[in-house]
Amino acid sequence: VVTERSPEPGGREPGPGPGANERRREMADFLRRRREAIGPEQVGLPVGGRRRTPGLRREEVAQIAGVGVTWYTWLEQAREIRVSENVLDALSRALLLDSHERAHLFNLAGAPSAVLKSPPIYSVPAEPPPASDGPTSSARTRPRFE
Repeated sequence: VVTERSPEPGGREPGPGPGANERRREMADFLRRRREAIGPEQVGLPVGGRRRTPGLRREEVAQIAGVGVTWYTWLEQAREIRVSENVLDALSRALLLDSHERAHLFNLAGAPSAVLKSPPIYSVPAEPPPASDGPTSSARTRPRFE
């Protein structure tokens, strides 16, 4: 008995099927490219230390997004795993995706492109905040000379 499956929003077939392998490879490439395009300083991580590849490490993206390193690695390896909308949202924020990139990620995952649930996890302020050691900051205890 053959049953017809209805396509997901956006015309994608759910689960394994025609194009699923290609879609996983496209998503893996997209995640890797975005990860490599983001410097650690953009997400508040220390810049120090030598990096073998440009951008963030897989471990750093996984930590920022709140997912397991192995699981994120499998995503970048185009393994056949399901991704929830919550995880896609967390990855979108961790990778600082704009609304078009986010919609593209959701489309590649075969998920409906939900409204952005929250702003990016990290944003770089225009100017760094003034250094402070708390209420006993040297700026408050030293006399001002004008």
